[in-house]
Amino acid sequence: MLRNLLDEAYSEFLKQDQTKTMVHRGLFSQLYWQRCMERPPRRLHTIIASPGLKESVIDDVKDFLLPETQSWYGDCGIPWRRGYLFSGPSGTGKTSFSLALAGHFKLRIYTLSLNSRNGNEDSLASLSRPSRASGSGGQNDERGRISLSGLLNILDGTSSQEGRILIMTTNHAEHLDKALLRPGRVDMTVNFTLSDRTMSAAIFRNIFSNLCKEVKSQGAAGGACKAPRRTFSEIEDLSEAFAAKIPPGEFSPAELQGYLLHHRGKPEAAIAGAEYWARETILDRIKDEKSVVIASQSSSRDIDSEDVDSEDVDSEDVDSEDVDSEDVDSEEIAPEDIDRPKDIGRPRKDSRKQMTLEEILGR
Repeated sequence: MLRNLLDEAYSEFLKQDQTKTMVHRGLFSQLYWQRCMERPPRRLHTIIASPGLKESVIDDVKDFLLPETQSWYGDCGIPWRRGYLFSGPSGTGKTSFSLALAGHFKLRIYTLSLNSRNGNEDSLASLSRPSRASGSGGQNDERGRISLSGLLNILDGTSSQEGRILIMTTNHAEHLDKALLRPGRVDMTVNFTLSDRTMSAAIFRNIFSNLCKEVKSQGAAGGACKAPRRTFSEIEDLSEAFAAKIPPGEFSPAELQGYLLHHRGKPEAAIAGAEYWARETILDRIKDEKSVVIASQSSSRDIDSEDVDSEDVDSEDVDSEDVDSEDVDSEEIAPEDIDRPKDIGRPRKDSRKQMTLEEILGR
């Protein structure tokens, strides 16, 4: 009886897991995978990316997971594993798409940060073994860095795991060693981009599509519903109006989503403030970049070799105060006050010249 009860409880536990995406984090210090998160599967249509990007990856993963594909790999003597490199600026959907893929195919996620100070080649090899279950492990007191050769050996060495999908994410693919990107380690490179006009409109529709749903009337008998606040056609037109105010290739999907969330339920207000928000955001970026350059120059400023004759001027004759870097007023290079969230998209009085987006982007 007790055995049957335990089996039934375990079966129910597994059923609950099937409705969620399970995320496990590798702990280098303890040498085991910690179940750190369970989340509802993210729907793929909520991931906004360039046309065809999602479909190409989904089709590739689907084909890889087919039983006949596994048999084909075995017949050809090819290790049954697949590697992807998701590359692109921050906020373009690399991690979100990974979560959505796992939820769509009902796969678990095992995530590792190679920047961990406790990580070394031995601990990485230990975590990669199939017998390393969650909750079991030992201590790892040795600290060090993971070499490229050690990482490559884990990815496709003689003891590397089969039947897995590896997704690597990076903001700068050009900084990666070519050995890491060769076929067999990375089978498909997927480039995520900043939002173009099509993506901006799609993000708007995703945020405000709930306005097209029927709304239940409070206190209505039988749960009667009233008409939706917007039609799909209206949301489509509004999305195009919003996209027309956003310069393409300037903002990540995460940035646009963050702006639109401040106007949740108010699509017209989001459109009205879009151009102002875009202009101010770009101006702030330019100002921050200039601040970094000015601060860097002031800290590294030195005597110009053309201005000082080394034969005529002795080091003792030079007043250190005369050749020291010039004082920089921190108020001049510090970023201006950032608007609070409630002020996003709302025009404010500003002493600087009101420039159009065309003038800003033409710099």
